[in-house]
Formats: sequence, structure tokens, C-alpha cells
Amino acid sequence: MMINIQNIIRHNVEVMELLLSLEPPFTSRHIDLTSGQLKRFANSGIITRLGYRNSIIQYELSNHQRKIINAVLIKL
Repeated sequence: MMINIQNIIRHNVEVMELLLSLEPPFTSRHIDLTSGQLKRFANSGIITRLGYRNSIIQYELSNHQRKIINAVLIKL
């Protein structure tokens, strides 16, 4: 089960900056929400309310444009 969280991330500068800093340009990958860097985001109200606390974010990004192209939250 997955939910698109592109807008949530777009409005969460800390998480967006973290994702943009992880990879070379134009990549796609998964990041575990239980990782230390994302714990605060994982425990945020909206994620907990949606029941996606133990999840991964699958995202595509463009470092050149400094934006998240797509991001989905996938329940494990």
C-alpha cells in the first residue's frame, strides 16, 4: 500500500534537503523512515495518523532543479 507524499515533503524543507543531499542528480531510491535522520519526520502527526510509521519513502529527485519529482510512502 502506498500514498503520494510529494506535497508533504515539498512543504517539509528539512526532509527535502535531506533527500536532495543523499544522491547524485536524477536518481531513484528508497529510504527507510526508521533511519535516524528521518525519525522525527516518521513520528510527525500526519505520518503517524496515516499509519505509515514503519514505512519507506521511494523518491525520484532532480538535484539540478532542487526538487522532488515524485515521492511515495510505502507501508512495509
